[in-house]
Amino acid sequence: GNLREALVEAALALVEERGSPEFTLREVARRVGVTHAAPQRHFEDRAALVAAVAEEGFHGLRAHVESVAGLAKARDPAARLHALGVAYVQFAVRNPAHFRVMFTAELADKSRHPSLQAASRAMVMCLSRFVDCGFATRRSRPPPGTCAR
Repeated sequence: GNLREALVEAALALVEERGSPEFTLREVARRVGVTHAAPQRHFEDRAALVAAVAEEGFHGLRAHVESVAGLAKARDPAARLHALGVAYVQFAVRNPAHFRVMFTAELADKSRHPSLQAASRAMVMCLSRFVDCGFATRRSRPPPGTCAR
């Protein structure tokens, strides 16, 4: 099987059980049934595993928002913005463990994890496109970073 994927799934399961990303690599390894050293083949340290869980969450959120965006294309800007808000909240409610990890203070400096940083930026760009559509008919629009936060 795919050990990396199994480790990410086990870490996510621990977050679901505990309500926070407080786990050790040893706990994750034990849950997967591998030696305590096995995770180090895929993750430099615990933070790298937490980042992988968050990255998976950002990809999932983006996919969910984009699926809703397709449904809202023909609607007016207000409906698109509403659809975005609903999609965002739906993802958070359906995936609370991912959502917690995506926005944990531990990962505030995403530059330490380039693939997480790329996934996060792609999500922000997706949200920005959606928001830009909502403000396209207005004379003034807020600064770009304001809406995507």
